[in-house]
Amino acid sequence: MEKYKHIYDAYGLLDAEQIKMFLESEGIDVIIAQESAGQTLGLTVGHLGTVKIYVPEEQFDMANKLLDDMEDGKFDASNNPEGSIQEDI
Repeated sequence: MEKYKHIYDAYGLLDAEQIKMFLESEGIDVIIAQESAGQTLGLTVGHLGTVKIYVPEEQFDMANKLLDDMEDGKFDASNNPEGSIQEDI
């Protein structure tokens, strides 16, 4: 059984799902966990609104690098015109 390590705190389930999909698209396994009361009430702030994101220990370094790059804007299409989708007219 793999051991998972906490890597990120998201604020609300929507934020957590976006981070999860981003990491999974890069081949990282992800588990998210939120207090059930926070999920039921749809909270996005405070202890009940925090969603913990976990990745396998052996993928932690790669996931951490991806999250750092994401926070630095390296995946933002406006910072990378070559990677943006443009229509030919």
